[in-house]
Amino acid sequence: MSESQKREWTSYAGALIGYVAWTFALALVCILADRAEWILELCLPALLISLGLALGTILTLGFIDRFYPKDQGFFQLCLWARLTSDIGILFLLNTEWLLPILREDAELVEIMSSSLSATIHFPSWVGMICLAVGCVLSVMAARRVIGDRTK
Repeated sequence: MSESQKREWTSYAGALIGYVAWTFALALVCILADRAEWILELCLPALLISLGLALGTILTLGFIDRFYPKDQGFFQLCLWARLTSDIGILFLLNTEWLLPILREDAELVEIMSSSLSATIHFPSWVGMICLAVGCVLSVMAARRVIGDRTK
């Protein structure tokens, strides 16, 4: 395996770990709060969503690297479009789906607060802003691809 292939697979693994690590922390919190039944109910769907977002990012950046190998500016634009969109989706997933369920249990709130988790008090508008910025960057990238295809 060449050095570039090793770097490529390392970046894939890093993206995958970065996207799904929070779900393992959530599972650990559920186990510590003696709510192991929530792992299938909350953590598994969250893990699958995170895996889907990670796969989308890996495929998008692989596409850009294959068809635009020398354009690092365009690669960065697509990277930031994916990251900000995905961060917005994950923030909204957290604030609108998981946190309302977790806030019902005082022990879970205590564990998350004592671990200095900022997400327990995170406003949902932050996720909306991240998602909006990601969409604007995605439109800019799409216009570039469409413009290149019509030439």
